[in-house]
Amino acid sequence: MVLFGFQLTGLIPVQAHPKQVQLTGDYEITYFSDPQDPIAGSQATLFIQVRNVASGAQLRVYHFLVEMIPPDGPRLIQHPTSNSTTFTFDQPGNWILLFEIGLTANLGVFDTSATFLADVSQAQTSGLFTAFFNVLLSSIPKSYKRWGHIFAVVLWLGTMLHVVNTYRSSPRERTGLSNFARTYRQADLVVAVAVGLLILTGVLRAFDHGLTTPPTLFESDFGLVLFAKISLAAGMIAIGLFNRAYLLRNLERAVGSSQPLAPGQVELSGKKTWVLANRIYCLTILEMGLGVTAILFGTVFTQIHTIA
Repeated sequence: MVLFGFQLTGLIPVQAHPKQVQLTGDYEITYFSDPQDPIAGSQATLFIQVRNVASGAQLRVYHFLVEMIPPDGPRLIQHPTSNSTTFTFDQPGNWILLFEIGLTANLGVFDTSATFLADVSQAQTSGLFTAFFNVLLSSIPKSYKRWGHIFAVVLWLGTMLHVVNTYRSSPRERTGLSNFARTYRQADLVVAVAVGLLILTGVLRAFDHGLTTPPTLFESDFGLVLFAKISLAAGMIAIGLFNRAYLLRNLERAVGSSQPLAPGQVELSGKKTWVLANRIYCLTILEMGLGVTAILFGTVFTQIHTIA
């Protein structure tokens, strides 16, 4: 706490490193990092300093917002009460750093801004195993949006596999088909949550990549990949709705669920009931196939998810 207090009052000098300087209006803004050349996958400390050009006085940085624009899209980091922050660059390359700097205690006010470039290098590897580990580590998602997207995929796919397995393991008679219909209906809530989470995280990731208006969807490689994924997902959702709203409801009536027959509707025979259940099963496989295709399509084209 004492060291933190000294840092706030400026009594602890910051270690000097080779710096980048930019003049903006009445301010001279300096950026540097420790280490001087950040390494992908390793933590670095980013520093920002502001000096009044006219008086030469060093000004205290109360807070700053840095927008980092790496190859896979922008991310925001807000850091109050200090002129430095720690950050791990997750991949090598030239990162554009846009600093919005506040020189007053009001966190909602930014007095000046500056743009700098961070040259992030690739970590040295000491063998095939280490190289493989570093590549694997760099591929792990580091944002809640990506993790949420992956979690939604696992939740949806796991639930549908359970439904498919229930059909395959159930006997082809009234009791077995009733169990299949009940399992399918119970999975509806989980599937709805998973699909909703997929849509939400997908929209947030699209915003992160600059796709804020319909025209931008077709102006970048990422937008075109996203459009293809949306098309596949739309087909998947349409099949799922048809399965649940029409075929599954008819199956539930046929196997004696609590839903009454519609006016003029006759009870299906055992053979027709089995055919109905088999159609639901085949369409479920098709629904899963479209979803997996969308996932694989996005994965294959991960390298072109950069705004053109």
